Amino acid sequence: MSGNKITAVRQADIFYKDALYYLDNPDGQRKIYQKSQKDSFTGLMPQNGIRTDSLCLAGSWLYYSACMEQIDGVQYSQIYRVNLENMAQEKVGRLFQGVVTAMYASSRENRIYGEYIDSVENGKIHGKICAVTEDGKIGVIEDSVPRSQGNDRLQFAAADDGKIYCFYHMCIYDSESGEIRDISTEAVEIEW
Repeated sequence: MSGNKITAVRQADIFYKDALYYLDNPDGQRKIYQKSQKDSFTGLMPQNGIRTDSLCLAGSWLYYSACMEQIDGVQYSQIYRVNLENMAQEKVGRLFQGVVTAMYASSRENRIYGEYIDSVENGKIHGKICAVTEDGKIGVIEDSVPRSQGNDRLQFAAADDGKIYCFYHMCIYDSESGEIRDISTEAVEIEW
């Protein structure tokens, strides 16, 4: 918060039954870990891809977006879901170009929203919001947010009755590390 305004959101910790699920990168490739709350056992979850970019929980399903390959600086990703009752995994949708940097489940809207960057062009990024429906369809939500000539991104905050509430961030993007640092923030609403 800044003054009386919310200026950013972050995903809550992901708990299912007696375990915490989180991303960590001890070897430089981010992966999903499970930590038991009963005995503090921590283990690497079975998962696909080179690294995991984001995850969220919807019911007993853990959804995650995995980097499958990078060709000439372009990332190709796949969304998967894991049933936390039996650890069965399945693909959601098809392989797509870009990266989903954050995922948020919306039980009211019956979909998952993501913060999506489709490509890096001339060292610049322009992040959008995407939606994943229960049947695995993935779509970029078209917005009319005026964009900068530099780097910018949308950060999901909430969705209700066909409206998506976001933060529009002008940002600095480091193409070497992939790090994004916000420099200004404005609340925006997208009709969908």
